[in-house]
Amino acid sequence: MPLRDDITAATAEGIIDPDRAERLIAFLEARRRGEADRAADREEVRFARGFHDVFLTIGIVMLFIGLGTMIVPVAGLLPTAFLATILSWALAEFFARRRRLVLPSMALAIIFVVHAGVVGMAIFGLTVISVDVLFERSFALLFGALVALVSGGAFFLRFRLPFTLAVTAAAAVVAFFSAVHLAAPGVFDTDGPLLLLIAGLAVFGVAMAFDLSDPQRRTLRSDNAFWLHLLAAPLILRGVFHFVLAGGDLDAGSALIIVGTVVLFGLLAVVIDRRALLVAGLVYLGYSLSELIRAADLGGSSSAALTLTLIGGMVILLAVGWQQTRSALISALPLPANLVSRLPVIPERP
Repeated sequence: MPLRDDITAATAEGIIDPDRAERLIAFLEARRRGEADRAADREEVRFARGFHDVFLTIGIVMLFIGLGTMIVPVAGLLPTAFLATILSWALAEFFARRRRLVLPSMALAIIFVVHAGVVGMAIFGLTVISVDVLFERSFALLFGALVALVSGGAFFLRFRLPFTLAVTAAAAVVAFFSAVHLAAPGVFDTDGPLLLLIAGLAVFGVAMAFDLSDPQRRTLRSDNAFWLHLLAAPLILRGVFHFVLAGGDLDAGSALIIVGTVVLFGLLAVVIDRRALLVAGLVYLGYSLSELIRAADLGGSSSAALTLTLIGGMVILLAVGWQQTRSALISALPLPANLVSRLPVIPERP
């Protein structure tokens, strides 16, 4: 039976395209372990094949930090960013396209897309890029985000790295925000949470389109959905968080609403079988539970410890009974039959 390294080598030589290679690896591994009927129960995250990938990624990050620190004072921002985009693409040709190393490729994707966006911004005269730029009414930010969006799309089409979709979607969100801010600067003061929700739901919709097209989770479409869910969840929950607070402080009533929202969000994650979607809600859940515990004076000086204990216990219980909970929810909810048929199957337990 071909090994993963053999298939990866065949992919590097162009014998098998990356999508078919991932499908073949998933099929052979499931067949070898006799778990073909439980394939949908694995929400696999493939970051690295060994510490070699981590070591290489550290080197890549240090290289670009060093180059930026040396070149920016001498040549300026635009030439430095342009050089970084060229170099990161060249390295991706070897590490992403030929070697198919995931973690180093993820770092290169971020470096390439971010620097491409910086090139777009620097073209309009921005010589210093900082967080404050994100809140300025500037066409440079919109143009930079659009350049990053197009660059991310090109990177994805070339290297078929699922993580790139999340980076590209993030650029699209920034472009959306900057376009709205440029057209109507005051809209963020009144409708900021709504814009966050719109962006988050849009990303979530794209993620679900990938998920529903691959219920067995045997292709790269499942990986595409995974990364998009990780981006969509904080956008949606952040929007809800702002809606509930409405410019005020978190009190017991607001905390209770947020806890209820996160619970509903968690039920959605269970139904669609996406643990990644639930992870983003843990921060908001912990913050809100801590406020409720403090307001009820249940934990005293150890409210933070009690919050962590409760959340940790809930996560463990949910992790152990994930598929049983899914089965109960899908049976209880009035979901359309055609939707249920496109959700990941609930594996049979021996």
